[in-house]
Amino acid sequence: MQTTENIAKTIRWFGNLVILFSLLLFLWLVVPGIVKYASVKTWNETACTIAASEVIQHSRSVRKPRRMMYAPRVTYHYHVNNETYDSSIIRPFSTTTSDYSKARKMADAYPKDKKTVCYVNPKKPGDAVLDRSYSPVGILLGLIPILLSGVGLSLRVFARRIETGAIKIPSS
Repeated sequence: MQTTENIAKTIRWFGNLVILFSLLLFLWLVVPGIVKYASVKTWNETACTIAASEVIQHSRSVRKPRRMMYAPRVTYHYHVNNETYDSSIIRPFSTTTSDYSKARKMADAYPKDKKTVCYVNPKKPGDAVLDRSYSPVGILLGLIPILLSGVGLSLRVFARRIETGAIKIPSS
């Protein structure tokens, strides 16, 4: 038979584990995205020309091969320091979607031979993007670790309330 103290200790331990997991998830998912986004915002605006624009199709995963994913592939040329570079990165983050029409719309925004601007990494001119915006999906992913840490903190508060007697655990 577990004592109230042991139950509280187990809940607190699990709450700590959830908080640790959410911190690691935050460091793995959110921090690199913030760093990359901040970096891309400092890249130089450069004139470029769209060379090709299409939608590519690929299987989502090995486990669900029938679920197709679509991604716009836009190839463009730009010049930095009298050198020509090619890139096919639209955004700094993934533009893959399960909705063909979304991928088509993104590709259609950059028709062949269109003159536009891209953003070039001044430290590494081979890196460029057409759109520096951040995906709303990235923001939603960033909320997951925050919600998990809230669960962990709630478990710790629950354990503390058990210890102080504010919550009674029925004995069996």
